[in-house]
Amino acid sequence: MSQQARLELHLSPQLKAELVAHARAKQVALSALGETALTLLLHPPPVTVTPSQVAHLRRELRAVHQAVDVVAETLALFINVYLTTTAEVPPAEEERARQRGARRYTRFLKALETRLGREAPRLPPATPAEGARHAEA
Repeated sequence: MSQQARLELHLSPQLKAELVAHARAKQVALSALGETALTLLLHPPPVTVTPSQVAHLRRELRAVHQAVDVVAETLALFINVYLTTTAEVPPAEEERARQRGARRYTRFLKALETRLGREAPRLPPATPAEGARHAEA
């Protein structure tokens, strides 16, 4: 006989009744059931992934990739249409337009932060200098 250490557990009456019922159904001793449960808890079996699960994940990833491509193309098309249909700002109103753009950009970032549930430091700061840099490009 192998040497075994004694362990005392305090269980709720309901849990003990469930364990006894399970042990009877499996025709094993309570101590064997407990040892097996603790062994599985401390040393879980390795997770195996089946080829069908990999194929399913591949299909889902491909669908997400296609959706991202559609969004990117939609944004690119919107920017292209906007840039080709928007009139140039007269030189006398450039500074005022730059300030208005900075305010709008700040509002945009706040709305984006709200929608994404992120904090302000994660997004780039809204500065008039950035607007000037984008206007020159």
